Amino acid sequence: MKFIYRLGFFLGGFSIGLIILVFVLNQKNASCNYFPNDRVLHDIQKKSIVFEPETLEAIRLKQADSLAIIQTIQHGDVDFGESQTKEKGCNTYKINHPDELMQISVRNCQTKAYISIVPKK
Repeated sequence: MKFIYRLGFFLGGFSIGLIILVFVLNQKNASCNYFPNDRVLHDIQKKSIVFEPETLEAIRLKQADSLAIIQTIQHGDVDFGESQTKEKGCNTYKINHPDELMQISVRNCQTKAYISIVPKK
């Protein structure tokens, strides 16, 4: 068999395999979180979010924006230097808003994440 025929069969099978793989992975909603910041944010997003009473009061008095808090949870930067990651029950993470609008503290427990706003320094 000539090389060009073998190459054609290989590329045909490879492209069919890629198409099947794309459909299978799209159905599963697969994602890869390699960096620690991404893993922490993804883990918090999977859990039910509970706002602490002082945070709810700040939202009610329009001192804080709930949309900015959610954006911080989705796209924020985890400050591992200020976070307490060696706790037994719940780890506490300090997360900065991408535009430095606010900093929140998240107590990340087994099934819930408790959100509170940290005053700016």
